[in-house]
Amino acid sequence: MIEAATTDRQLHIALITETPERTRPLASILSQTCDVHLLPPAIDPLVIDNFASCVVLDVDLSSTQVIRELQPARSAILARSLPSVLVIDKSIGERALAEKIRLAKTFGVRNYIDHPFDADQVRRIFAPIHDAHARSEAASRNKIVLRGVFAAQNELARIMEAPHNKSSFSFGTLEANTPLILEALDAWGIGSWIETVRRHHGGTYRHSLLVTGFAVAFAQKLKMRPKDQQRIAHAALLHDVGKSFIPIDILDKPGKLTDDEMELIRKHPRYGYDLLTQQGGFPVEILDCVLHHHELLDGSGYPDHLRAAQIADLVRIITIADIFSALVEDRPYRQSLPPMKAFGIMEDMGNKLDGDLLNAFRPVVEDTA
Repeated sequence: MIEAATTDRQLHIALITETPERTRPLASILSQTCDVHLLPPAIDPLVIDNFASCVVLDVDLSSTQVIRELQPARSAILARSLPSVLVIDKSIGERALAEKIRLAKTFGVRNYIDHPFDADQVRRIFAPIHDAHARSEAASRNKIVLRGVFAAQNELARIMEAPHNKSSFSFGTLEANTPLILEALDAWGIGSWIETVRRHHGGTYRHSLLVTGFAVAFAQKLKMRPKDQQRIAHAALLHDVGKSFIPIDILDKPGKLTDDEMELIRKHPRYGYDLLTQQGGFPVEILDCVLHHHELLDGSGYPDHLRAAQIADLVRIITIADIFSALVEDRPYRQSLPPMKAFGIMEDMGNKLDGDLLNAFRPVVEDTA
């Protein structure tokens, strides 16, 4: 089961102090905009490694014992180049204060807060730290999401272009790259995925990548096991590979399709199924999704007019993601619909879609809106 997102936009402050009561007012000010933990000098450096994005020191640096206790934390702070802030009390005298600042610089300290604490000063000191953290998190997000989207796109391109350049492909390579897709959606959500796909892709690739995003986000909302999330990612990414056999002028036609053109479009599930079957190595449930993602529970879908119990749960999930994606995308013949309007259209489809799954899909729609 997927855990909570491992990447967090919030600034996490390790407030290291020997005197919690004295330091608590500062923690109260900082906690209005940050996640703050009061910690002793003898802190496990793993806490710094795994938790802190900023460190505040309110300690007696003239104490040999305190310096000794702080050494493991100091190594962790310097290793990660964490922004560090020192609490200073000017009442200790100019010489003692200068020595404290000198020692603090060996911890990477570059900012100082006066005691007694003033909320305006604290906010002024931490504003640039917040900004730097936000920029760092944005860069991290972009890197993770781009890596996931491009891994998906590269696999899709490899498979869709194979019939035209006579190359082969394997399910194993796709499987090896799927964790990058899951990581991107788990860490940063469907919104960042949509933004990245729309910025970098168009046409059939964009649709397949968006369906992948919606389907995996749905699986993560349902708290599916990583293995099941991978299956959904594979099915979503591959569901339209048969469109590689459809002329681009038909796929991108701005007006209404003729009956002959529509008949050709309706062959893409079979084309995709045959392509993957001939290559070999693709799981049966993935082939089922490629062939049947346009089937509807009332038997009005295609190509085999399956009904209710004949349609697997995995196929039903991909169908919901596929229809929703089509409605919220810009198409040559119409503009995209707002997410909740698209969802309303799907609700109006009644017994064509799995009602329980559609209701469970609503949180993904709300995240998209």
